[in-house]
Amino acid sequence: MRAFLLAGPPEGATDDLARPIAGAPLFVRQLEWLRQSGVREVVINRVSDSPLPPSLGPQPLAATGVAVTWIPSSEPLSFSALARRVRPSGDVVLVLPHAVLGDLVFSPFLEQARQDKGDVLLVRNDVRVQLRHLPSNGTAARIELTEGWLLEVGSEAVAHTLVESVLSGECRGVDVRGTSLAPGIWRARGALVVEGATVIAPCFLGLHTLVAEGATVGPGAVLDAGAVVEPNAVVCHARVAENVVVGQGIRLERACALPGRIVRHSGRVTAIDDPLLLGLRGPSGFPVRLAAAAALVAAAPVSALGSATAQSLVMRLARILARRGAWVGVRDDADPDAVVFDIMALLIPPEALDEERTAAKAYYAAKKSPRLDAKLLAGWFLGAVRTVRS
Repeated sequence: MRAFLLAGPPEGATDDLARPIAGAPLFVRQLEWLRQSGVREVVINRVSDSPLPPSLGPQPLAATGVAVTWIPSSEPLSFSALARRVRPSGDVVLVLPHAVLGDLVFSPFLEQARQDKGDVLLVRNDVRVQLRHLPSNGTAARIELTEGWLLEVGSEAVAHTLVESVLSGECRGVDVRGTSLAPGIWRARGALVVEGATVIAPCFLGLHTLVAEGATVGPGAVLDAGAVVEPNAVVCHARVAENVVVGQGIRLERACALPGRIVRHSGRVTAIDDPLLLGLRGPSGFPVRLAAAAALVAAAPVSALGSATAQSLVMRLARILARRGAWVGVRDDADPDAVVFDIMALLIPPEALDEERTAAKAYYAAKKSPRLDAKLLAGWFLGAVRTVRS
């Protein structure tokens, strides 16, 4: 079965499709949902000139098992115009508006449309989805009022309301990409909550996020991958975008923190030029990745001989090159290859108490910087040299 997604507003189309829904982009959620009804190909009209974000690249979309065909145009195309751009088919196709998500299973309606040889219009919550024949037979569509839910996720406010319902378990049909720590509290791999922080359900802590001591996250908080909430900051019914740092003492409520600006759920945009209030957690720079590449070249021959230690090192260096790892950091048991040097081994001895480890993690989370990492590595190396010489 094939589905057609009509174009949305050009100025927000890419943002809508890439907006995270409980750990995965909206477009990925759409493809997963449509696959349950037997959809194997999606044709989508795209008007925006902005490049697609990495989260909508070929690899994440291919993992859904649905083939995607992008049809670019200078203006939004109607269903008929869009159908003319692709290979004709006499089968029934599914036609959806931009950014629609739900839990409906279309298979029963598809069989009805095939048997009746007529189009079907499905209506729920003012959202309209069609089952149409190619080529069109010109008959009027039969209207069906459906059970379940359909929602057009065309704004940050609507998306956040949906995510809160998913996290709290009120909305079915969307799987959270994470582990449940408590009812309504979800954590993705590598997320760290420092002792002294407050986490209130419902909330979602994305990949490698950090909630510092004294910070409050929730209710209704969503932290995208790499986001940081600094001490005494509050995130309530709000989302912090990928790699964005919410500064100390900031209260973010019913809004989304993006690089350099805050988008209120009401639609108002506030520019924030002060990086201490709203900063950006940058990825590994070129020198860091260059050093990783040099080390990778040196370690690869030893790894080929079957050394388990060398193989682990090669994997960690490859993560740095892909900007998904670091030289120095807190090693997570769930993701041991995210860092090369475990900060715990550099700051405290192996026999340290749990309280000392917690204090060291909190210190490192508050002070982490390239300069601090360089000092720790230099201190470790000089200490190792002295140990060897002695």
